[in-house]
Amino acid sequence: MGRAGPHRPETSAPGSLRARSRTGCAAVIAVLALLLVSLLGGTLAYGAAGNLGYQTGWRGTPRLAMTIDSCSSHGSGRSLVPACFGHGDRGSADTVDGEWLLDDLSHGYHRGTVLSVRCSRTGGCVEVGAGHVAGDIAKLLFGLWLATATPGVGLALLSVRRNERPGRTPRTGLSLPFRLGLVWFAALPALALLSGVLSLFL
Repeated sequence: MGRAGPHRPETSAPGSLRARSRTGCAAVIAVLALLLVSLLGGTLAYGAAGNLGYQTGWRGTPRLAMTIDSCSSHGSGRSLVPACFGHGDRGSADTVDGEWLLDDLSHGYHRGTVLSVRCSRTGGCVEVGAGHVAGDIAKLLFGLWLATATPGVGLALLSVRRNERPGRTPRTGLSLPFRLGLVWFAALPALALLSGVLSLFL
């Protein structure tokens, strides 16, 4: 009987390596995209929460009457955002004299329009009203939904991989965390849409 030749380690086929590389690249791109979505959602939620602070009176001055002096738009193309300057009697409110600024508006106002606002110490103001409260709530809920996308998808994938391990008895039905997650991701956009629609009629 002849002696067996030296044992050679099995090498992966080039096609298998390319497939793994593509899968890894796709996974990295997906994670980066989810992180970007979460970052945008967190920024949106943070801004909406700040505006809600003014709407509810937790931040800024008491309600003041602001008379619009002029409006202009900044940005370019479709991203033009109106901003208006105005004045009013600040009384004993802790804000600056002179021009007040309403920034990041959905539309401009005619000169002489009187608006109800709350302002910061530096003169930056936020228009207040029921419609604006509903709009900010919609932005806050939608931002929270986007911000939780990455951890939500990550936890779901980890749970699926855990259940697929060899020797592990697969569970039937959805676990309580999965049910709560589905409620969270279904309720937030629905409530955000409802608040957004209400803001159009208030």
